[in-house]
Amino acid sequence: MDVINSPVDAYKLLDIERYVVENGKQLQETFESHNSWDSYLGECRYFDILSGRGCVGRCTFCYRMVKGMRKHSVSYVIEHMKYLYDTYKINMFLFEDELFVDSEKWVDDFCAALKDSKMDVRFSISSRAILITEDLLEKLKSVGCVHIGVGFESGSQKMLDSMKKYTKIEHNYNAYRLLKKHSMILAAPTVQGLPGETKETLKDTLKFFNDCGVDNAAVYYATPYPNSEIYQYALKKGLIQNEDEYLEWISNSDASELKINLTQLSDVDLIYHHWILAEALRKNKIKNKLSKNELIKTDYYTFILKHYAIKMLYYTGLFKFVWNFKNAVVMKNKRKSAI
Repeated sequence: MDVINSPVDAYKLLDIERYVVENGKQLQETFESHNSWDSYLGECRYFDILSGRGCVGRCTFCYRMVKGMRKHSVSYVIEHMKYLYDTYKINMFLFEDELFVDSEKWVDDFCAALKDSKMDVRFSISSRAILITEDLLEKLKSVGCVHIGVGFESGSQKMLDSMKKYTKIEHNYNAYRLLKKHSMILAAPTVQGLPGETKETLKDTLKFFNDCGVDNAAVYYATPYPNSEIYQYALKKGLIQNEDEYLEWISNSDASELKINLTQLSDVDLIYHHWILAEALRKNKIKNKLSKNELIKTDYYTFILKHYAIKMLYYTGLFKFVWNFKNAVVMKNKRKSAI
């Protein structure tokens, strides 16, 4: 890995400032509910790098189905960071690895080497819930780790098993508890709508959100991407009729939109329960802001009124019409902006 990658000074061939984000503007929206970040906002210049390739997971929704991982040597990663730190004043690194935490020894060596480097930096990484431990967080935090992305994916053990996550619900709860204890900023992507998803499994995820008070998660629909297991499932079930048209479609949007319903639920039921999960996150965020006097109570009451109004539309059968009207307006605006 160290040999086949370009030397770190190849950055001089680029206009590097096009890729550097200053003053934490994009980070602020993501981390706005976390007090420990406030003192650092406005001072960081952040940049994306990699410490390795691949993942040990075999999740059915993932489009990368190559086994195993390949990591750079610790010395290469530190040299990479040091070059960017000295040359371009980068002091916030976002490791975009599919999985940063894998080998305990590699992480130990990385933390020791980063400490010895004397660089004053912060960084963001990714990990599986099962790998989060007290010892790991203490080591990472001591050398500047402020953010960890953990794919909880679901609050249902049935769905975790179905998607081949090889994680127990207890691991998710434990990871969230430890991250909160150590005041680590957390990104917690979840995926809904895999084959076998039901109203009951979606309620399990809602329970997980509420039990933990999760307020910073991305709620995605299961979207069949090429080379993923669910892509083959969609082809086999005839859910993808024209591959070229489908691939063109998904290339111009993200997984926050429902592409193909892989469940036995109706589209309306799936969309509604997806909305319910997103609402739970917003509610938790509002409660956190109220506790810190960042919002007034009328904001909470307004949210509650809107929430129950939409629930009433769902149970009276009108949600479908409201949702279709909203989508029609969005599509109209998109066409206008494209002209």
